Amino acid sequence: MGHMLNHTEMDILARWQRMLGKDTMWLPGTDHAGIATQMMVERQLASEGKKRQDIGREAFIARTWQWKEQYGDTSLSR
Repeated sequence: MGHMLNHTEMDILARWQRMLGKDTMWLPGTDHAGIATQMMVERQLASEGKKRQDIGREAFIARTWQWKEQYGDTSLSR
C-alpha cells in the first residue's frame, strides 16, 4: 500500500501541474529497491551461515550485483 499511495500522490501532482499548463515529467525510479536488495542478499548469506561482515565489503558488493543480475528485473512492472 505504501508505494502505491506514494506513486498515486506523485502522479496526481504531476497531472495537476500539467493541467495548469506547466511542462512536467514524472519518472518513477527504483532507488528504493537498494534496501530490499541488501536484505535479500543478507538472507542468502544467512542461509549459508554467514553475515555480510564475514565476507567483507568488496565481496558483499560483488554478491549484491550478482543477485541484481539474476533477480533485479522481477520487481519491475511492465
